[in-house]
Amino acid sequence: MLSPEKRKNPSDVEDEENEPEMERENPETSGQNVPKAGVKKRKRDLAWSFMEGLAGPEPFEALKSFIAAAEAFKSREHGAVDIVKDFFQNGGTGREFLPLLDMPKWKTNEVALVFNSLEILFQRMASDLTEYRDLGANVASSILKSNMDTIYRTMLPSSSATQIKSALRLLTTMVTLGHLTARAVITRVDFAHENLVEASQRKSLHDLPDVRSTFVMFITSFLLEEDSMLLRTISENPAILWPVFFHLRTDTIGVVQLFLEALRDKVVMNPMLSKTLKFHIFKSSNLVQLMRLFHWIGPQKPKRFGKEDTAEEPPLDEALEEDKVTIAELLQSLLLSLTTSHKFGIAFPDYSLGVDSNTKNNLILEMLQNLFNFWGGTSPRIVEIQSQLVVKTIEKCPDLLDCYFRSLAPEIDMIRMSVPWLKLCCIIKEIIETQKLTMVFNPKEKHTVAQQMLRAATLVGPLSLPRNFFTKGLLMDHSGIRLNVGEILQVIFAKVNEFQNILMKHPKANMYSETEKKDIFSAFKKKISWQVPQASKLIVICREMPTFKKQVWYGKCWLVLLDLLVNYAKFGWIPEEEQINFPATEMVAAVMECDNDFSIKEDLLQNLKLAIFTLISSLSHLPKMSEDQQTCLVSQLSSCLKKNIRPELRLCVGSLLLKLANQPELPHLHLSSAELNIWTSSLERHPEATEFFAEVFSSFLTSSESYNEEYESIFGALKTVIQEQPCSQLVLAAWKCINQIDGDQEPIACYISAVMCDLVPCQKGDLKAFANVLLKAAPKSLSSRPALDSFLKSWTKKKRPADISTMGLDRTSVILYNCCFPNELDWTTLKAEWESEIAAKRNRLDIVEVTFYQCVTCLSLSAARKSDQLNLLSLLRILVDGEVDGSGYPLHVKLLEDSRTLEWFDLMNTRDSYIVEFNSLVQDSLKLVQDHRLDQLYQRKLNDSIASVIQGEGSLEEIDEDKLLLSLSELKINEIEPQIQSLVNRLTSTADDVCLRYLNVFLQLAGRLRLEGVMQRISWSVFSQALQLFVSFDATPILKKGIYDVVSVCPEFLDAIDDFTAVLNACLKSKWDYTSFGLLLVTSSSQLCTVFGQWCLGHKKRLKDINWRLQIIPAYLANAAADDKVLDMIHRYMSPVLKQLLVNRSDFLKVCDEIPKLTEFLSVLIPKRWTVEDCHELATQLLSCTKKGFSCSQFVEAGRHGTHYDLHAKLCLHSTVRQFKSENPEPSEVEQLTQEFDWLSKQTQADLPTLAKSIVEDAVWSKFLKYTLRIGLRALTISESPLPPLALRLMTNVWHLLLAGQGEEVATASQKVHEMVISHSEFMTVIMDERETYTEQKKAVLQLLTVLIRVNPKICQGSQIPLLLSSYHATRSTSDQLILGLLRTYEKNGVVLSPFKPYLWGPAAAAHYSIQRGVATRIAKLPEAAEVLSLLNSKKLLHTAYNFPIELRLNGMEITRESEDYDPRFTLLSLVHILSSQYEVQCGRFSQSGAISLLFATLSSPCSDMRSLGWLGLSRLHDQFQSATAWPERCLWIHLINCVRYGAADYFRERFNGARQLPPKLPNIIALFLAKAAAIIRDPSHPMYRAVNNFLLVKSAMDVTQVPEFFVMLHNTELPEQRAIQRSFLFNLLRDGIKSRQDYLVCARRRVFRILLSLQPSNLLTDKSEKRLILEIVQSSLQNSIIAYDLIQHRGLIMWLDSLLLTDTVADEPALMVSVVATMWDTLYSHMQKKRTSKQKDDREAMTKLEEEVAMMEAEDEGESKRISTSGKPTDGNKTQPARANSRKPIWDQLPMQHHVIPPWIMCELMQLLVSLWHLIYKAEPNFDTFNKYARVLCAVASHIHESRKLIHAAQDKDMKSVRFVTPPGMLTVKLMRQLVEVSSRFVSKLPDLKDHLAVVESSKTQSSVDPIELTRNWERRHSYMRELMNHEEPNSSTRYNVHNLLSLAECGI
Repeated sequence: MLSPEKRKNPSDVEDEENEPEMERENPETSGQNVPKAGVKKRKRDLAWSFMEGLAGPEPFEALKSFIAAAEAFKSREHGAVDIVKDFFQNGGTGREFLPLLDMPKWKTNEVALVFNSLEILFQRMASDLTEYRDLGANVASSILKSNMDTIYRTMLPSSSATQIKSALRLLTTMVTLGHLTARAVITRVDFAHENLVEASQRKSLHDLPDVRSTFVMFITSFLLEEDSMLLRTISENPAILWPVFFHLRTDTIGVVQLFLEALRDKVVMNPMLSKTLKFHIFKSSNLVQLMRLFHWIGPQKPKRFGKEDTAEEPPLDEALEEDKVTIAELLQSLLLSLTTSHKFGIAFPDYSLGVDSNTKNNLILEMLQNLFNFWGGTSPRIVEIQSQLVVKTIEKCPDLLDCYFRSLAPEIDMIRMSVPWLKLCCIIKEIIETQKLTMVFNPKEKHTVAQQMLRAATLVGPLSLPRNFFTKGLLMDHSGIRLNVGEILQVIFAKVNEFQNILMKHPKANMYSETEKKDIFSAFKKKISWQVPQASKLIVICREMPTFKKQVWYGKCWLVLLDLLVNYAKFGWIPEEEQINFPATEMVAAVMECDNDFSIKEDLLQNLKLAIFTLISSLSHLPKMSEDQQTCLVSQLSSCLKKNIRPELRLCVGSLLLKLANQPELPHLHLSSAELNIWTSSLERHPEATEFFAEVFSSFLTSSESYNEEYESIFGALKTVIQEQPCSQLVLAAWKCINQIDGDQEPIACYISAVMCDLVPCQKGDLKAFANVLLKAAPKSLSSRPALDSFLKSWTKKKRPADISTMGLDRTSVILYNCCFPNELDWTTLKAEWESEIAAKRNRLDIVEVTFYQCVTCLSLSAARKSDQLNLLSLLRILVDGEVDGSGYPLHVKLLEDSRTLEWFDLMNTRDSYIVEFNSLVQDSLKLVQDHRLDQLYQRKLNDSIASVIQGEGSLEEIDEDKLLLSLSELKINEIEPQIQSLVNRLTSTADDVCLRYLNVFLQLAGRLRLEGVMQRISWSVFSQALQLFVSFDATPILKKGIYDVVSVCPEFLDAIDDFTAVLNACLKSKWDYTSFGLLLVTSSSQLCTVFGQWCLGHKKRLKDINWRLQIIPAYLANAAADDKVLDMIHRYMSPVLKQLLVNRSDFLKVCDEIPKLTEFLSVLIPKRWTVEDCHELATQLLSCTKKGFSCSQFVEAGRHGTHYDLHAKLCLHSTVRQFKSENPEPSEVEQLTQEFDWLSKQTQADLPTLAKSIVEDAVWSKFLKYTLRIGLRALTISESPLPPLALRLMTNVWHLLLAGQGEEVATASQKVHEMVISHSEFMTVIMDERETYTEQKKAVLQLLTVLIRVNPKICQGSQIPLLLSSYHATRSTSDQLILGLLRTYEKNGVVLSPFKPYLWGPAAAAHYSIQRGVATRIAKLPEAAEVLSLLNSKKLLHTAYNFPIELRLNGMEITRESEDYDPRFTLLSLVHILSSQYEVQCGRFSQSGAISLLFATLSSPCSDMRSLGWLGLSRLHDQFQSATAWPERCLWIHLINCVRYGAADYFRERFNGARQLPPKLPNIIALFLAKAAAIIRDPSHPMYRAVNNFLLVKSAMDVTQVPEFFVMLHNTELPEQRAIQRSFLFNLLRDGIKSRQDYLVCARRRVFRILLSLQPSNLLTDKSEKRLILEIVQSSLQNSIIAYDLIQHRGLIMWLDSLLLTDTVADEPALMVSVVATMWDTLYSHMQKKRTSKQKDDREAMTKLEEEVAMMEAEDEGESKRISTSGKPTDGNKTQPARANSRKPIWDQLPMQHHVIPPWIMCELMQLLVSLWHLIYKAEPNFDTFNKYARVLCAVASHIHESRKLIHAAQDKDMKSVRFVTPPGMLTVKLMRQLVEVSSRFVSKLPDLKDHLAVVESSKTQSSVDPIELTRNWERRHSYMRELMNHEEPNSSTRYNVHNLLSLAECGI
């Protein structure tokens, strides 16, 4: 670098010399009007002088001046110079400071100056001077590499706070330079260094910000970068975040806010971070420290590191209180983001709801439990914040509720009257209130009744609380305790009611039938009832309540207790005996006494009254009461009516009075709710009559018998059979009582008169007679009143309306009274007044009900006046339509239940305008109410109306068929058949289209009713008449739908061949389209198929043009009864027409719209009858008119049938261009074109080079490329458009075709396409796809790039490697496997990949190579080993190692099964590379990453290259450990590697007699054990650490021929907990490790399977989880066919499984046994299929050899190797092969290979096992997965038994000398089939085909000889027709098919 002097220009020097003279010449303006050029020179002088000083003898003085100038500029001082910018502009880089750090002797304060200067530079680079950021990164890199010791020494405890802070600030500013520098900082800094640890806790209460605050800001700077690699490193290194968390409680509020906000905004809410990474950052220990922040105490000097601050919380400081609340709110925001977000947080959706006390959210549960006893805090606001955190967290994670409540049980059970305990009760209430009970219904699984009940009960909460908590709490003396406990119960009951509503009405519950819903709620109520107090205890508490009268919460407590008893009564939890003895009067008196307690507010008082009256009304049996008690109760109820009370209380009083009147002990009182409403509502207008009403009602109850005789004499004549009683004896009681009044009778007379006036228009009978009776029978004191007399006479003599203004009637009654008489009314004004009156009284159901009955009566009176009747109907509609949703629509129900409504309802009357409007009102009411009983009632009335019209002589009205069909949907077949018969009879004599439409509707109804079961099938005698009528009317299209519906669901009718022959002929002759009907007839009967062929041959003229009949031809030809002459005839007539049609696109599309199945017909005709020349001619004609365009369907069949591949390709090309050029391409067309290009690429007989050349040289080729890539590279998700992936796949298939015939033109075109793809504007968006939004599109792009490179390897360029690495994620997803294949292809084609090693991938690679628009803009320094390790997720690595894909080959290019695990083909190479000597590996970090486990896992790979790489990696790792002398743990790891080396060498030396086998292959069990051991010994806190460590330390060489520590872990004598852990480890090892024959032999060395099979059913294993693991081991072993056969043949596995069915393990969880059996069957069947297709050699010798080796291994284990002969065969005669002892082979062993079957004795044992297993499944109420799997296996086993029986019987007929086998008959019993159908109905639709099939099986007495597959196909066809009729999708079609197949097999005698 040049010195400052040499960098100066001569002109600058001259200016400097002249400048002082200018200043002297004008000293006054020297400081003001200085030219700008002069200012710039002085600024440069300052920067140059600083650089001179930096190179001079006093560099530190220069630094001070530099810092001062920079600070001055930062504070915006006048005349300040931007020295930093000038420094860079003058060539400074920052490296000038570094020599000062390398001085031999330096002082700490001088180094601090250097750090401060560098900090200033880095700050500016990161903020506004970003163009110099690369210089800063280089300087920072140099500091990190060479001067870290200097930084550590600056942070010595003896250093001053300023010096330490300078070092920390320097590191912080380095981090801000960018994520690459930040990664370098976090990699280089040793956060466990003692100086840094000391600095992290160095605090000051005065010098702020202190050292610790600076340290926290340094750590926070990493979080602010939002870099996933940084955060992954932070999560894996606990020394980074732990010092921050540890003393956060004593930091300043600013530091705490900064850190918490960074955690929330940059970590939790960062969508780019995985949930696993967040789990690592917010692990348990860190969350504990965060919880302590709720008790933040402000700045304090902490204790030394490692000693937690356990000081008591200081006294409340008001100055700090606001800050504490601020921190608590911020902490709550952070924690809620963590715990309530499934997307961003650490919460998992757990549909198990924690029912089994297990949860996926254990970390969140632990966090909540760390908030223990927070409700006792001193700050109410902080307690509220913590409560909200708990409540909202459990709301989002309901699976935590059970576990959290159980943890609260001890606290909640300590019942006491204290503020904390009351607050805890409030928290529990809030938690229960916020639970969303819709979560109970899992959309992915239908649970059983018992499971669903338990799920709901768990969410409601009482199951988790102490059993006697509610009882103890309610028995406490203090009302406050009772109130809080009662309120918790209230919330629980509210949730019970909510669950009932959800269960009955919510769409999520629709998966259950009505019966299942009732069963669920019944079981749910029963479960809740066990946890709540008994009703008797609550009644006792209520009796004692008056003794607590003076307590504060007396009124509220009363209200809660009464509300609880109301719910008890509602749920039926109060026994009948207790209801009879219920202290009703005592409790009512106690409540009524509260009127005198002025401390109780009026609202609370009314609520109390409402509660007690509701309670008494809710009892199914009224309590026993004496006459005095009854009179007292009536008096108390009446007293409520005279006050201005709430409508709810008034209704409740009325219902209780009605219940008193309708007691069974008081017969013949006839008091209706409407009449009682009249009596009670009139009291509002006549309150002075309240006591009189009480007296009347009491007399009415107590003297009922005395009134009956008088009532009969007065009103008996008015009663008829149809009409109800006109009134009750209450009128007589009122008349009697008024005569006994001595005082003023006027108010009472007015009251009774008003009641009588309201009673008259409410009558359903003869109003005139009733008014006459009232006029004659009423006392003189009433009848002599002029107003009443004129009112009653107005009804009897029909004169003008009386003046009723003085009667005190309600305004609505007055309006209706005036409407009943023929006078002129202003209906507009009347309606407006009516609307306002009704709106005002809408909440008064008692008044509205009376008004409703009066309105209906007025309708009946105005029948002669249609105009008035319509207006009255509008008043009625206003009245009923005003009901709100959710009210139950009581007025609509009353309207429908009224006998007059049913009488007037007549849908057949469309002439009367009033009837039409009335029908509309009734139909609207039926839709709202949705009551099945009412629907049936009115549908029967409609049916009767139709019948009366049909049977009469009147004409039928025009109808809307769909509405009529809906209106009659509830009728049954016995109600429909007479109508069909009558309609047929009527149509026989007279043809009528309207009548035909009615018949069509009834036939459709008959078809739908058949779906309810065979009992609802229409009789053949009735339907046959309809068929004859259909034929006689020449197949009229009016009956088409009805006839088709019946035939489709009643295929048994097709046995009447003669009738349906006539029907088929009539349909074929018709000009109407009968395609569906024709297909149904032709496919369902071979005889009708023959009839169709004969008709075609006899009616050739009908087939000379294109018509609907052609659509039946494909189905006809698929039948064995088809005649080829039909197709010949059609070809002769139709082919010329079709050729002309196929050339014209518009005509073709028009015909296809009319005949949708035309393409199916073409797919049959062209291949069978067209010649190659015909197809070529069509293609030529289409190409000659490309401007008109053509559809893919026009040429596909001809193209595939002919040999004109070049023309076909061009047609596809042109069609593609036309599609993509249009605005809305058809995805189906594009899919078809994709298939065509794929088909063309596989035609080996074509001249592919010529074909490829013709494609590339075609005129539309460039347009094809342009349009296809334009569509294909649009960044759209599949949900937005399926076209982009389709277009790319089409392009890929085209290039596959060109690849097969490539030439120079193709290679040039591929180069062009590759450039077009890479340079596309959205290519980067698709290929990077970090959020996995365009997965399918990315896959298609990569497939296209792959084939392009295969076409032209020259495309491969090294500049593309960074892009591939950036879009790679190192997993086994399809996209990543394609990228890996591309990288290998690049390498094979000469691209050198070594410059990019070690490889980075994903976002790290994108950042490293600065990928922009697909090009690496720069390549930074090579990555280090630590950067590669930081990309690897430890848990993911371990999961990959534990589930190592042994089928992978290291150099294999094939695409294997997708997985989220790492791809060893890449990951292993990367790990082995960084272990080479050229890299410095941090051994501790490498061992903690889990990479060693992956190296061990590779040692079992069958691929020798993979194993070689694994051994090489271990060797290099061994060398790295040897050189890491400062690492204390290296000895253990070196010993582990040596153990494996020596053990493998010893084993293979013995096995191969000293010959070396390279590379050695270890058994999977051994490799998995080593992988797990490597993961365990890196963590001393692991529960298996001691056992594994001890095992390794005592071994000099590991025995790789046996299961490690099998007997030690199995028979561990330590504590039960440790024994369970070790057994679980052992069993998991065996389950996951047994994959091959070699592993099975390793197990044989210790007789593992003998021991486990005997141990599982014994009592030596008490833990069910261990027994389950043994079954899982067996299931895992059964995946290998050789092992499976050995276990079955020589270990009696099937019989052993059968014996397990009696054990508790299987009885409790039959699903596991089903999985085991399913795995066994799948293995046996796939093995058989391979042998049939010759993919598997005869393995009998392999099985024999395995048996011998197992015997030898077991013998060696016992030390009996001397008994083994030299040939390896056991000397024991029992070990010889049974087959050799008998010269006669079983016949199944003599079958041809293509007819190979599984040995029948195995199949029969397996079948018996499945049948026995079903009994357990049936009792356990299986879920869908279990049942579906069982049905699949049972169906497959039974089918194979049927197939085997046929093959064996056929072979036995040929070879009579072979060993016979007789299959046991009847294993699929009728009982078993009945149970299968019963259980299947829970998972499939309710269509009756399964029950019908079962009925056939039950009724059949002989075995069917039909193929079961054909039987099943017929039933499936029937089901499809039923499904089509109901327009219903089948959710589980495979399950239904399996059950049908089993029923068919049962028919055949299996």
